[in-house]
Amino acid sequence: MKVEYLESGESPTAEQLQRESVFDSETQKVAAEIIAEVRQRGDEALREYTQKYDGVSLSAFLVSDMEVEKAVRKVSAPVMDALKAAAASITSFHQRQLTQSWFTTRLDG
Repeated sequence: MKVEYLESGESPTAEQLQRESVFDSETQKVAAEIIAEVRQRGDEALREYTQKYDGVSLSAFLVSDMEVEKAVRKVSAPVMDALKAAAASITSFHQRQLTQSWFTTRLDG
């Protein structure tokens, strides 16, 4: 992180206002390539990248209800409470983003 100190009344120079990118350009390039591959080749590409980056070989992407229940039982109560609170906040936020439709009728058409 770059920190610039200014004296009272001093304006920043153009150089001081330059910001470094938060994202590494090489990382962005690789991510864009992965997205393009997945769009083009679908699940086949997802399986390859899952093997490459996660070391996991998947035959299917569907998780059974039993697997979900088993995983949920492993989560501590405080973490589950935090996840539920986060889900409620996310849902509440995005519901306000939905377009509100309206319809009206008039006697004169």
